[in-house]
Parts: sequence; C-alpha cells; structure tokens
Amino acid sequence: MNTIQSFRLVCLVGALAAVVWWLRDTPPLRELAARLRTSAPAQWITQQGATIEREVRPPAANAAPGVAAAALRKCIDGAQVTYTNGDCPAGSRAQAVSGGTITVLPATPVPAPPPGAVASGSVMSELAGVKPGEPTLKDKYLDQVK
Repeated sequence: MNTIQSFRLVCLVGALAAVVWWLRDTPPLRELAARLRTSAPAQWITQQGATIEREVRPPAANAAPGVAAAALRKCIDGAQVTYTNGDCPAGSRAQAVSGGTITVLPATPVPAPPPGAVASGSVMSELAGVKPGEPTLKDKYLDQVK
C-alpha cells in the first residue's frame, strides 16, 4: 500500500467516524448500539469485566499505609472536585467517595534554591532592563493618575 492509498484510507475512516459522531443521537444508530450491547461478544466482555472486578483487591488494601479509605472525602465546589483526607474547603460540599480506586502518591520534594539564586520574577525584569528599586511602568502610570 503506497502513501496516497494510506492517506485516503485514513481520510475515509476519519470521515466515517465524523459522520457517526454527527448522527450519534439518531434512532437508527441508537438501535444499532442497543443491538451491539446485547450481542454475544458484548455480553462476554461484560462478564469478563465482572470477573475482573471480583478478583481485584478491595480499595482499602490499595490505600497508602496509615490512610483509611473511610478518611477520604470528595469535596465539590461548582465544577471543581477535590479529594482530601482532611476537611473540605469553605464553600464546598462533602460527598462520600463511592467506587473506583484512588492511588495516593508521595509528594515530589521541591529542591530549595541555592543560596544567592535570583528570584523568579527578577530575571524577566532584568531582561526588560528594569533595575532594582526603579519604579515599574505600572507605578509610573499610577503616579500619573494621582
């Protein structure tokens, strides 16, 4: 298969996927999806998934040492979801953690900057030609407004 044929095949598959996505809520595709979900291969896959779930250790066994699974909280603040083992932040509501697994990783240590290292904002100021102690452009504009 040469490059042009491969490109045509990729374009055809992409176009077909776009059409299926565009028509995903139409009755014919819903009926097809329902038939595929009840087919023998789909039922076999569902059974295999149930078997795997039964064989997996309970989440408490996967928890970090010293952290009980019941100590985890799911804090919801609008569209933001935070998982914590402490109290939820003010303004968010707590929900029980249900299902799934949570993997707790140790925090990555942040190395301390070497002595005499330049602060992160001053490099840009130095490149822009602003000297330490010199008023910034913002300060100059604020002085003009006053």
